[in-house]
Amino acid sequence: MRSRILIGVFLAMLPAGALAQGTGEETAGIPEPAAEGVVDVQISQPLVTKKFGEITLPFSWTVEETEDRVTAVEKLSDQPAVFALDLVKYPQMMPERKVVDEIANVLAKALGTQGKVEKRKQKLDCGKKTCPEIVYYTVELEGTEDGVMRKCALEMIPSKGQVVTLSICAEAAVKYSMPLPDILHQIFLHMK
Repeated sequence: MRSRILIGVFLAMLPAGALAQGTGEETAGIPEPAAEGVVDVQISQPLVTKKFGEITLPFSWTVEETEDRVTAVEKLSDQPAVFALDLVKYPQMMPERKVVDEIANVLAKALGTQGKVEKRKQKLDCGKKTCPEIVYYTVELEGTEDGVMRKCALEMIPSKGQVVTLSICAEAAVKYSMPLPDILHQIFLHMK
């Protein structure tokens, strides 16, 4: 029952209701211009948040921070991409895999589709000899909402009864220089 409440709260936080656009590609720290007809997102707008600390978001996107969430919307497009950063708390007795699967299912249902959540591991670069390894989960979804084809991605990082959730949604017809999950991972890697 408690998991249904948590998932219901998360559903209200998802940006799936908005059109989206954006991506970015970086090589050796220098952004490359996107090919013609491909949307380029530069992950270069620093922001200090109360809840999430220092994060870097897409350049020139409109950012709004509430007590529970950070949202960024591309402002120079009639098909704006929407990014959201949330913290979902859950009882520690619940298996993290079940929690991330439920979060992904909420978005999949909103889009009328299904997706498979993938577990990934990555050793973080912390400037020390031994750095921590993180476990995170990703899913990429494409479906219809209000008659519009959308593609969305989630990256979920669970830790001790909470999940940091990064999400992005875009109109499916928009072309990107980098996949949506890669955009989310770039944002996550820049978090401090």
